[in-house]
Amino acid sequence: MRVMPDPKWMLDIRERRYKATKRAIVAKNGKDFTAASLISEVKRHVWSHERWDISKQVIVGALKRLKREGFVEIVGLESVKKRNKRYPTSIYRAVDKGLEEE
Repeated sequence: MRVMPDPKWMLDIRERRYKATKRAIVAKNGKDFTAASLISEVKRHVWSHERWDISKQVIVGALKRLKREGFVEIVGLESVKKRNKRYPTSIYRAVDKGLEEE
């Protein structure tokens, strides 16, 4: 079975979301954050017609890529009663060397 690559427009949207997440993290100035706490900040950095599609899952996808690139690190886990029953939420922090590149 042959798998088709993602179309260019989809890759462009993914790249814009990634850059918006990165800008939101830089705006945090080294403070700890979760994916849910970044939602409103990321929405400010994307095009207006794409704001409806920003969710925690979208931000987690961008955070996974940023973690692979060494821009953020997981510093802890948070488990809030009645919010995340099954799985704890990861707490992230920007790595200092990544902030200097901006």
